[in-house]
Amino acid sequence: LALVDTTRPVLSIVSPSKDTSVPNGTASMQVVVSASDASGIDSVKIGSQKLTATPYTASVDLAVGSDTIVVQVWDKAGLRSTKSVVVTRGKSLGDTTRPVIKVEKEGVLYLG
Repeated sequence: LALVDTTRPVLSIVSPSKDTSVPNGTASMQVVVSASDASGIDSVKIGSQKLTATPYTASVDLAVGSDTIVVQVWDKAGLRSTKSVVVTRGKSLGDTTRPVIKVEKEGVLYLG
């Protein structure tokens, strides 16, 4: 009598942690996932990237604002588990350099 796997795989997002915020200069982030199942892992999907072997790690591009990174895992029996984490990429600070004001002639102001 063969046993049928009816248990979904165990999935954990190791990194980034829940509710992570990064500065605007961070355009991508490494996502690290842990997955296990008694029947074995068939594949892991991080964002749009499918992985079939450990380590389950992928770089995900971040847009400015709130990014939801979805991670899925399938076991050898075809069962799936899904988790997600939100990463917030800060807005650009824009031009933060103060203008330079030079007085070159009395009564004339030059902005540079």
